[in-house]
Amino acid sequence: MTLLVCNKFCQRFWNEDQSFDIEIGAELSERVHPPTQHDVHEKGGSPMTLDTNHDRPVRKILREDPARPPLRRRVKHFGMMAAGHLASALRRLPFQPAKNNFGILIYHRVAPVVPGYASPTLNVPPQLFREQIVGLLRQGFTFLPLEDVLRRREAKSTLPPRTVVLTFDDGFESVYEFAWPTLREFNVPATIFVNTAYLGQETPFPFDAWGHAYENEIPRVNFRPLTVAQCREMTATGLIELGAHTHTHADFRGQPEIFRHDMQICLESLSETFQIASPTFAFPFGKPRMGFTDFSLTEIVRSLGVRCALTTEATCAQLSDSPYYWGRFNVYEWDTADTLAAKALGFYSWVPLFERLAPLSKHTRGSLVKSRQCSERISDGRSRASSTV
Repeated sequence: MTLLVCNKFCQRFWNEDQSFDIEIGAELSERVHPPTQHDVHEKGGSPMTLDTNHDRPVRKILREDPARPPLRRRVKHFGMMAAGHLASALRRLPFQPAKNNFGILIYHRVAPVVPGYASPTLNVPPQLFREQIVGLLRQGFTFLPLEDVLRRREAKSTLPPRTVVLTFDDGFESVYEFAWPTLREFNVPATIFVNTAYLGQETPFPFDAWGHAYENEIPRVNFRPLTVAQCREMTATGLIELGAHTHTHADFRGQPEIFRHDMQICLESLSETFQIASPTFAFPFGKPRMGFTDFSLTEIVRSLGVRCALTTEATCAQLSDSPYYWGRFNVYEWDTADTLAAKALGFYSWVPLFERLAPLSKHTRGSLVKSRQCSERISDGRSRASSTV
C-alpha cells in the first residue's frame, strides 16, 4: 500500500516529463511529425521543421501561467532545493572527492527579475550569479575551459583540485549583458552552447514559454537570443568558447537521421560564421533516462567530429570517463556558492538515483521504444558489417 501511494505521488508531482518541461520550463504539447523530403525543398532547410525558410521547429506551445506554476512543479522545485541544501550539509562529512573528478555547471538565463512579473524560468539573477562565482573562487575552486579539460584528458594529464567548468545553454542575450561582465572581471572562462537557428532573432526561443508570455511587456534582453556580433566580441577575448547545441533545439528521440541533418546545419553554421571546426556539444534536454542522449544520437555526434557530448545527468564528471557521457549540474535561483560547491565536489550525485524512481509518462515510454529500435538497428548493422570482414 505504501509503495502504491509513493508511486501515485511520483506520477502526480515528481514526474519531470508529464508536460515535457525538461530544462526549459516550457510545455510542449506535441512532437513534430517528420516531414517528407518534399517539404524540405530549400537548400539548408532542416527536416525537423516545415518552416524551411527559417529552419525553425514548428511546435505547439501550451502557455501555463508563469505567475502560478502547477503544484507539481512547485513540489519538484522544493524537493530539488532541499536536496541542494542537504548536499551542502553532507560536505561536513570526512569524505575526500575522487581524484580528477570535476563538476560542470549549467546556466541558461541570467536576467533581472522584473517587478510585477513572474520570475523567468531557469534563471539566475545577475547579482546572485556574481555571488556564486565569487563564492566559488573564495572556496578555492579553479575554473577551467571545457577545451582545456578535454586537452588534459587526451594528454592523460591531471586536473587541479576543486576544478569546475562553466557552461551556458541555448545562448540567451542576458548572458552577454549580465553574466559576461562578471566573467570578464574575474577572468572566468565559460562555454556557451548555442542553437544556431535563432542567433540574432528579436523574438523568444520557441521553447521559452516565459518569454512568449511576456514578450510585449518586458525588456527584450530578458528573452532575446545572442547576436553574432556579441558572440564574436566574447570569443575574441579567449575567455568564451562557443559550442553546438543543435540547430533547432528539437526533440530528436527516435529520429537519428533528422538529428544528423540538424546537427550538420549547426556545425556548418559554427564553421562558416565563427570558424569553429570541431566544437564541443551539449544535448538539448539532455536527460539520458528519457532517451535524449541515447546510443544512436551519441554515435552520430561522434561521427560528425564533435569533441564531447554533455548531458544533464546531475553527476560529477570523471576525467577518465568518455566525454560523450559527462553529466552537468543545473544552477537555480536558490543555489548558493555552498550548494554549487557541494554539487561540484560530488555530494549531490545521489539525486539522480531518486529521480529514476519516478515513473515515465506514456509519451516518453513510446519515445524510448523508438530510440532503442534505432540503436538496435545501428548495432545490428555493425555486427553484420564486422561478420563480412
